Amino acid sequence: MMIPTNNVQKFPLASNISNRNYIFYVNAPKAGAYYIKGVFASRDPRDLKFSTGDMSSNNVTIRQLSTENLTTLRTFDTFATTGATRDTTVSDRKTLTLVEGLNKIVVSGATENTGNAPNFGYLKFILNETQPETTNDSNPS
Repeated sequence: MMIPTNNVQKFPLASNISNRNYIFYVNAPKAGAYYIKGVFASRDPRDLKFSTGDMSSNNVTIRQLSTENLTTLRTFDTFATTGATRDTTVSDRKTLTLVEGLNKIVVSGATENTGNAPNFGYLKFILNETQPETTNDSNPS
């Protein structure tokens, strides 16, 4: 029996290494606008772009996230208006519109200079329920 001396490893090669992303699914209990909260690590300032499709519409881009190393974690929150978790978004868009049920989510690094997939974890999608309640009381006593 002949044992190979060269064990060549073959793996899928990325066709576009300048634009790497993650794809996962979120099961939304209700249709609506959802804020995004999560944890990330990045040595260099980078963007995180969340989308439900082809990245050209219904997306939220969080700008210039950085922890200055890969061992420190930081939280971002598109709902926050002040404090350490407040982050700048493109066009001040803070929410991603989801339908009830399964939603495909695509996350890209959105920063052209690195070509690496984003480093994030513990994502939470929070429904924006700030619609005012209405009552049927036309003649309160």
